[in-house]
Amino acid sequence: MAYTADSARSQLIAGPLLSTLSSVDNNGAAFVTPQKSETSLKSRRKLPNITNSGPLLDRWGRIATDLRISLTDKCNLRCIYCMPADGLQWLPKENLLSAEEIARLADIAVSRLGVEEIRFTGGEPLVRADLVDIISRIHQKHPEVPLSITTNGIGLDKRATALAEAGLARINVSLDTICRETFAELTRRDKLEAVLKGIDGAAEAGLWPIKINAVLMPGLNDGQAPELLEWALKGGADASGRR
Repeated sequence: MAYTADSARSQLIAGPLLSTLSSVDNNGAAFVTPQKSETSLKSRRKLPNITNSGPLLDRWGRIATDLRISLTDKCNLRCIYCMPADGLQWLPKENLLSAEEIARLADIAVSRLGVEEIRFTGGEPLVRADLVDIISRIHQKHPEVPLSITTNGIGLDKRATALAEAGLARINVSLDTICRETFAELTRRDKLEAVLKGIDGAAEAGLWPIKINAVLMPGLNDGQAPELLEWALKGGADASGRR
């Protein structure tokens, strides 16, 4: 992400591992760049402080206030519209941002770049064993910032209370159908019951509202949309899909 205080443009360059660099030659610009170069083989140097500040602007002058952070590329489902049946070659653990690095980037985004809300995605963020630590670090630093995750819900029932106590405010659950057979066909996993248990666990932990995200595909699950909506409404959702 290149940003200068006297510029109306900013550019985000996303990568599996980010480091922050400062450059005098670029008028005090601060850069967040992928740590994937010849220098990545060398020991990491101490990251300097970023001294500039200002809103995140795109080329049309729109201000970005929501930040999404991808915590991992791994997922425990194999949705047909997302990845091959055999999965992908996962990134090495050392190429992922650590909890400390994620918290630092979030702090910079909130304190200096005008970010007002943060959502964690993946892959599947619940795959991260240190997810509670990540949420806690950022919430303790910025308790006023709403933190949310987009998840498939598997295993959420076991972690919802700890996540809520750490500072997670709400969740988005990806759920394309409540038909067990269709769910297994779409995700290549017979895990619908685990997802529903996760949603119930989140509601009991006070993670509210719960938003259900559905991908409707012709001939696969588009005819099951009314059933999914009815289920959501019975759970206390409004017509937008919020529980």
